Amino acid sequence: MNKKPSTSSRPGTPARSAEALSHLAPLLLFVFLTLILTAPVVLHLKREIIGKSGDSLIFLWNFWWTKKALLDPHLSLFFTDYLYYPDGASLAFHTLSLFNGIASIPLQSGLGLIGTYSVLILLGFVLGAWGAYLLAYSLTRHRLASIFAGIAFGFCPFHVSNAMADLNVASVQFIPFTLLFLVRWRRQGRYRDAALTGVFLGLTALSHLYYLLFVLMAIVLFSMIWILRSEHRRASGHGFLRVVLFAAVSGILLLPIVVPMIQVSTESTEFANPGRQDAYSADLLAYVVPSLFSQLLREQVRPFYAQLPGNMYENTVTPGLVVLCLAAFAVWGRRKFRNEDRLIWAVLGLASVVLSLGSTVQVAGTSLGASGYLPYRWLIQSVPLISHARVPSRFAVLAACSASVLAAYGMRDLLQRRSLRPATGKRTVVVIVLFALLIAELWAAPFPTTPISIPRFFDRIAKDGEDCTVLHLPLEKWNATTRAMYYQTSHGKRMLNGAIARVPAGVETTLEEWKKTPLDYDFMLRNRVRYIVLLTSYGLVPWHHEVMEVLERRPWLKRVAHDETLIVAYRVSWPEDP
Repeated sequence: MNKKPSTSSRPGTPARSAEALSHLAPLLLFVFLTLILTAPVVLHLKREIIGKSGDSLIFLWNFWWTKKALLDPHLSLFFTDYLYYPDGASLAFHTLSLFNGIASIPLQSGLGLIGTYSVLILLGFVLGAWGAYLLAYSLTRHRLASIFAGIAFGFCPFHVSNAMADLNVASVQFIPFTLLFLVRWRRQGRYRDAALTGVFLGLTALSHLYYLLFVLMAIVLFSMIWILRSEHRRASGHGFLRVVLFAAVSGILLLPIVVPMIQVSTESTEFANPGRQDAYSADLLAYVVPSLFSQLLREQVRPFYAQLPGNMYENTVTPGLVVLCLAAFAVWGRRKFRNEDRLIWAVLGLASVVLSLGSTVQVAGTSLGASGYLPYRWLIQSVPLISHARVPSRFAVLAACSASVLAAYGMRDLLQRRSLRPATGKRTVVVIVLFALLIAELWAAPFPTTPISIPRFFDRIAKDGEDCTVLHLPLEKWNATTRAMYYQTSHGKRMLNGAIARVPAGVETTLEEWKKTPLDYDFMLRNRVRYIVLLTSYGLVPWHHEVMEVLERRPWLKRVAHDETLIVAYRVSWPEDP
C-alpha cells in the first residue's frame, strides 16, 4: 500500500462533486428498500421491539447503562454493580456495542429505548447496503451491478436473521466502508484514505468486537496478496507514514475498549460461560440452502435447519443462490481468477467460509471426522483475547461481503456481453429478472416484532430515591433475566443477578448463597433487598402461585402492586422502617 497518488488521474472538483451526488440516488433507494423489506417495523417504531425480545432487551439495557455511566462521573462504563450486586461484574468482554450505545444517547429522549433500538437496526440496513454499493462501484464502475451488490450485502440473510436477535451482530454497516477505503488507499496511496480506513476499522470494532478480528484478517490477507503480486515490494517512507497514520487513528478509537479487556485478562479472570464453538459453527451445506427467514422457501428448508445445532440466527450463513451464481460467474475461467481485483475477494470469501466452519466440518448437522483439524482451532481458539470469539459462524459476514462484490463483477460481465448490449431488449429483461430473483430470495417481510411494556409499579419505585436492591424471580431463566434488566432501565435499582455476554467466574456467589438459604431475612438485609418481584410470564405455570404461598407466610413481606398483571411484587420491611 505504498503507491503514490497520481495527480493526472484525479478528476476535477466539479466531476468529483457530480459523482458524489450520483451516489445519493442509490442511498435513497436503500432507505426505501429498508422500509419495505423490514415492514412493519417503522409502523411500530416506539411500541414493539424487533424480534422476540430475548437478547434484544440486553441492548436496551446497554443503551441505558452507557448513557448513565458516561454522564455520571462516579460510575465506570466497563464495570457495574447494578447487576450481580454486591460483587458487580466487569463489562470489558460484554457486548456493549459502544458505537450503538453512544449513538443512542441523543435518540433516547425522543424515541425511547425501543424506538432507538429500531432506528439503529434500520440504519444498519441502509448504511450496510450503501457501503457495499460504494465498494462495488469503486471496483467495477458499473452502477446497476453495484446497486445489486448493495442489496445483496445490506439485506443478506446473515444480516436479516441477526437483526431479529442481536444488534451488535447486525451492525455490519462499517465493514464495507473499511474495505472500500482500504482498496482506495492501495490504489491511490492517499493519506486521507489511510486515515479513513482507520476510522471505519475503529467504528467496526466499536460496533462488534468480532468484526474487528474479521476485518483485520481481511486486511492481512489483502496485504499479503498485494505484496506477493507487486513488482515494487520495497515500502517507501510515505507508505510507512500512511501505515502509521492508519494505526494511530484506529488505535485512538480502539483504546477505550481494548485497555479494559487487557486489564481483565491480566488479572487471570476466568469466565463462567466460555461458549460452545461446536454448536455455533456454520454448516457447510447451509451456504447453499436458502435462508429460513426467506418467505419464498421457508417451509421447504425448515426440516434442514431443524437438524442443525445452535440456533436459527447463527445457522443462517448463505449469501443467497442468485448471489453465489453471479459470484461464481465472476471468477469462472483462468483469466478472470488471476485478476488481482477478483482474486482478493475470492480468497477472502473462501478463507471466511473455512473459518466459519469452526474446528470440524459439519454437513447437514453431521460432523465429518475428528474435531480440531480445521484452521479455526489453532488460529482462533488458541490465541489469548481472540479465543473469546466463540461463534465461528459469524465469519459468514465476510463471505457475504466478498460474494456481493464478486456478484457485482459477475453481473457487469454478463451485461457487457455482445448479446446483451444496451440497444437490445434482452439486457433490460436480464436486469429485471436478476433484481427480481434477488429481492424474492431476500424477502423476509413481515419482520417479527414483539409488543413490550414496563409495569407502572417500577415507575413508582423509581421516584422514591431509595438505594436498594430488587430480587427478580425466577433467577435462572435467561429470558426472565433480560426482561428484568429491561425493567431496571425504569426503576434504576440494583439487581442480584444479570445477563451479560461473559460472566466472570465468582460474581454469582451471592446468588449461590440465596439458593442454599432462600428467604433468609439476614440475607435480605445484608444485600439491601427491598423488593421481591415475580415475573409471572416465565417458568412453569402455576409456579408463581406456589412461590406466593411461601412468600406470604413471611411476616416481613408485604404484597404491593395489586393492580399489575405481568408481575407479583412484595416489599421487604427493614428494621429502620417506621
